[in-house]
Amino acid sequence: MNSLVTRDVIRDLAAARTRFLNEVEDAQAMYQTALNDLAEAKSRFNQVFYTSSPCLEITSDDVREKIDGSAWEHLIRALNLHQLMNAKQLAEFRNQLEDAPEFTEDNIEATAQHMIGNRRQTFLEGLADTFSSLDKRFKSHDAFSIKSRLIFNGMYSGSFQYRLDQENKFIDVIKAFDLLDTQAKIAAGEECEPRDERAIRDMVYAFHKAPTWEPLETPYFRVRKFRNGNLHAWIKRKDLLVEVNRLLAEFYGEVLPDAVTKERPLTTELAKDLQFYYTPELAGKKLTEDMHVGIQEVLEPNAGEGHLVRLLAAKGYAVDAIEVHPERAKKITGARKVVVANFLSVLPVAKYDAVVMNPPFYGAHWMDHVMHAFKFLKPFGELRAILPATAEFGTSKKHKEFHQWVQRSSSHNYWKSLPTGSFKESGTNVSTVILYMRKPR
Repeated sequence: MNSLVTRDVIRDLAAARTRFLNEVEDAQAMYQTALNDLAEAKSRFNQVFYTSSPCLEITSDDVREKIDGSAWEHLIRALNLHQLMNAKQLAEFRNQLEDAPEFTEDNIEATAQHMIGNRRQTFLEGLADTFSSLDKRFKSHDAFSIKSRLIFNGMYSGSFQYRLDQENKFIDVIKAFDLLDTQAKIAAGEECEPRDERAIRDMVYAFHKAPTWEPLETPYFRVRKFRNGNLHAWIKRKDLLVEVNRLLAEFYGEVLPDAVTKERPLTTELAKDLQFYYTPELAGKKLTEDMHVGIQEVLEPNAGEGHLVRLLAAKGYAVDAIEVHPERAKKITGARKVVVANFLSVLPVAKYDAVVMNPPFYGAHWMDHVMHAFKFLKPFGELRAILPATAEFGTSKKHKEFHQWVQRSSSHNYWKSLPTGSFKESGTNVSTVILYMRKPR
């Protein structure tokens, strides 16, 4: 166990929570007795005086939920986990407290052990999410790294009015650098702790409100406001920049080389080294949400073991599936028809209302699959594909040609980023986006 949360501390925390709940129950009983006495006096004196409505109409369950929520919040601060989390992670944690488990010894110990065991992963996920939200070029799988300048788009509007969401991103970046600097100092034998978030917020707030365009010098950044509403931060500590990029590389691990490094024609040949990463349920739900009314027949051309097929079938669609690997195809359920074949060799027939797909990423084979799949759509049909993040912002000649094809071929299209770690349960932290295309009538 963490030294800050020993079993004695856990026992004391649980006991304090029990004592408080007992005191609240006693207070509620006393309050109810007072109400009863008041009602009796009121009837005795023929209601000649005014009484207000009861003000403590809360149940024991309401009290327990509020106390337990506060106790769990205290626990993550005792573990210093709040320093590792970015704003999004903290918000998600606090949302979970609306239905918090009871703050008992067993629950505290199990949760504390889990949190402590996942401290590093929590920090890495928050770090990746923070930087990927700033600059999409960062998500390139063959060169995922941040550069020496960070841009916070649309930080300001009007007379130095700032956006809270962008401020939170800026503070998350400062917190990350502050924590890494603190760890480096501790490793060098110095005694220090990360700055409190309140102190960081006060510094940022003062900079926001300063009626000047002069840059701000901080230990880690040179920060400047621009009249277009953006805030730029130049990283001064190159050692911390190197460490951030090393940690991001650790988080993304074995990446998928989807960047196009040389010219390659459209091919129907089966690609080598096609890693199989099934579509997790949450990613699949985001891919299929708000599908156009009237869709009946759907093609899933890279069906794998049928994760998307089952999700689509549950929505009531008639789904045809294509999968190249026979053993995976045997696991597909819910489809109207399953074809074992290399999708790129299947002759296209424009008969489907929608194509929903998660094609192979390796070597930009997703380009071949998306362009071929579009041929299977009826007029006004829609294509939805999960693709590597570089599909949206890649700048190679092939990426540019693909972007031009998307604009030329569709009457309507858009890109939407999936959350960081959407494919973690499938075995990869690859950054992903959704491409939506509608075929002209």
